[in-house]
Amino acid sequence: MHPNWPLRWPVEWRDAGALDLLKGTPLGCVLFPSPDSYQNVIERARQLDITICDSDHAPPGVEMVKGEWPGIRMTPGEGDAASGPTGAPWIDSNGWLVRLTRARKPGGAVWVAADPPKSSEIVQLSRHLVAVADGAAHGGRWVVTLDKDLAEGLAARKPASVDGWKKLMGAIAFFEAHGEWSSWPVDAVLSVVSSFSGDNEFFSHELLNLMARTNISYGIVETAGFRAEALAGLRAALYPDTQPPPPELRQALIGFVERGGLLIAGPAWGTMPGAAPGRPSAEEPHPRYELRRFGKGRIAMAHKQADDPYEMAQDAQILLSHRYDLVRIFNGFLLGAYCTVSPDGKRRMTHIVNYGGGADDDDPATARIAGRFRSAKLWSFESAQARRLEMVVQKDGIEVPLPGLAVYGGVELEA
Repeated sequence: MHPNWPLRWPVEWRDAGALDLLKGTPLGCVLFPSPDSYQNVIERARQLDITICDSDHAPPGVEMVKGEWPGIRMTPGEGDAASGPTGAPWIDSNGWLVRLTRARKPGGAVWVAADPPKSSEIVQLSRHLVAVADGAAHGGRWVVTLDKDLAEGLAARKPASVDGWKKLMGAIAFFEAHGEWSSWPVDAVLSVVSSFSGDNEFFSHELLNLMARTNISYGIVETAGFRAEALAGLRAALYPDTQPPPPELRQALIGFVERGGLLIAGPAWGTMPGAAPGRPSAEEPHPRYELRRFGKGRIAMAHKQADDPYEMAQDAQILLSHRYDLVRIFNGFLLGAYCTVSPDGKRRMTHIVNYGGGADDDDPATARIAGRFRSAKLWSFESAQARRLEMVVQKDGIEVPLPGLAVYGGVELEA
């Protein structure tokens, strides 16, 4: 992980004195949109030992990806949230992109950069906080990008803007203090296995994006450099590519099914070994998949190659069954969850981001988390110490309240 958190230098800041805002904060790298236009600022930044780079080139050891402002997507020209195919508010997140980049290029840091909001757009401070939480919860870093009003307010040292800046720096410091979380592996029940490139790039990327919205706990396995241990502990594997899998991967997935796993694939997979792919499943027929038993597991083979990633994401959730959900959130339509587990397996973290950016203490959400645990506590920006959560023990899981979750809550569970 690169030691410094990045800031995209606002075009409104021409005075090198604005660098004073970075003192005592985790910010230590500044991205300039046009270095030639900020020579006085750059010279002062170097004197302060601040890393300098341009907006298109990250420092060594950092992979910078172009993302979008996370949160609820608003209908253009209106005050209403845009909705997705189900009628629920459409939520933008960079989490899947951070995770994919980390999976494909392990060992480096991932920075997510996005263009500043339009100058006419009103941007609440909560959107900045959501952007930080969305990137950090998934193991990346949001390139801090200020909207025009906040940038101008800070340049003028307006009290409200300075207070907002302190809250933003506090959110970053929170994740810096819990840097170990970014190294915890995902706690997944299903993995998407793909090349994630070439002819498969658009579909597989959008599939990850949409699977995140279902809150299914998924992993990412790239076909290049595939290792069989990547399938350990999973209940299902989804192969969406339009080419047959490499022989080693095919054999590993067949063995995965024989041991009790579920394979979801399309016609490009090809035929299964032997004269027949297996005996028919006792399950109800599926309109888009032929279900077969194979060894101790099942194969769901699509009748035709999928062309709708949203439909495939939903089908995967149904074919696997909600009984294997690691986390379910009740009364939290704008909450997204991402589950990780400590390397020793003794602690689990459920990162929850409120993409709406506002707490509702009168109507709090509840999370049901699979597993048996001795204790549960909630980490948030609002408190330096974790808050103990009451657990309601259920069969194969617990329920915990999510009180006052304005932007982010990390539910840490001890087994």
